[in-house]
Parts: sequence; structure tokens; C-alpha cells
Amino acid sequence: MNVELIAGIISLVLIAILLRASRKNRVQLKESINLLESLLTKQGAQITEIRDDHNKYVDNTKEEFRVVTDAFEKLNATHKEMLDKENQKLNEYEHFFNRGECLKSEYNNGFDAGYKKGQFDASKSQGWEVQIFPWKEDIEEGAFFKKQSVRIGFKYQLFVNGIPCFEPHVQIHETLVTTKLDADSINIAVSSLKEAMNAMSNIHPAIKTIGDGTNLAKSLLSMVKTK
Repeated sequence: MNVELIAGIISLVLIAILLRASRKNRVQLKESINLLESLLTKQGAQITEIRDDHNKYVDNTKEEFRVVTDAFEKLNATHKEMLDKENQKLNEYEHFFNRGECLKSEYNNGFDAGYKKGQFDASKSQGWEVQIFPWKEDIEEGAFFKKQSVRIGFKYQLFVNGIPCFEPHVQIHETLVTTKLDADSINIAVSSLKEAMNAMSNIHPAIKTIGDGTNLAKSLLSMVKTK
């Protein structure tokens, strides 16, 4: 057989094989392209659906926010209107109250001046008075573990024509633990006691405070220094 003929036959066979392989590749490529197009179409539909859901959610959120905002504005307007009315009423009440206080003060000033003068004159004619003294007492509390304390208060005594009558009465104002005493706590306690004594002496002109609590404060401070 001629060599050229054999070479030609082989070339034809190779060409046929290549054409067959190329056709098969084209089919596979087309199938891949179709599959890719199908996937892209499906993804596009999903993206469109997600975008529609998102837009719907945004619109619903905006509408709900608008409803809440409108309700809040209406509530705020109603609240402001109520506050304005209440403030107007309060201003009217305050005006009436201040006017009443002025009238009351004018009346009390005149009444108290005459009343206290009458009380003072009566006490002088009767010759009696009540004297109030600062008072303290050291105590121990507890059955097993003793706790040193001190009671402070005031003692008051009735005098008739300068002569004490009946037994003096003690009014306990506060109990202090000596281990917790310091200068500040002593000053606070004595100041509070002085206010209570002054309140008692203001009840009647014949009630007099004897001593301003200075000696009591010194006595308490000495307990602090000896601890």
C-alpha cells in the first residue's frame, strides 16, 4: 500500500476523532451554559423576592413609626394642655394662699403680741415660773457585754415665788454611745437639744431656759478625751 495513502487515511481518522470530540465538548459546553443561565435566572428571582420583601419591611416600618410618632405628638399635646391648665390652677391657688397667709400673719402678729403680754403679766402677778436645765446621765447597757452610754436631755422644775415645787421632771432627748462620740456628733446632739429646750421656752413667757448647753458639751467632750 502506498505510504501516502496510509498517511491520508490516518489523517482522516484523526480528523474524524477530533470532530467527534469537538462536537461532544460543544454539547457539554452548551449544557453548562444552559445550567448557568438557569442558576442565574433562579438567583435573579430570589434577589427580586428578597428586595421586594425588604422594601415591604421598610415601608411597614416607616408606617409603624409614623403611627407611633403621631400618637406621641397627640399625647404630648394633650399632656402640655393639661399641664398648662394645672399650672394656671396652681397659680390661682398660690395667689389665694399667699393672700391668706398675709392675712393670717397680720392677725397672728397682733394676737400673739397681746396674748404673750397677757401671759407674762399673769405669770408675774402669780409669781411662778418653770426653769429648764440641760441634763445628762451615764448608763451601762447589756448583761454580758457592757456598753457605756450617756443619756442627754433636759430637766424642768416648777418654782413659785422662787421656791421649787414638786419633784423635777427629766425629759430624755437622745442616748449616745460613748465609744462613738466625737466633737462633731457632740455638737450636733447639743444643738438639737438646745432647739428642743428653746421650743419649750417659747410656749409661755414663764418658761425659762437656764444654761445654753455649753457645760454639757464640755462634759461630753471630756469623755471623748478620756476614752
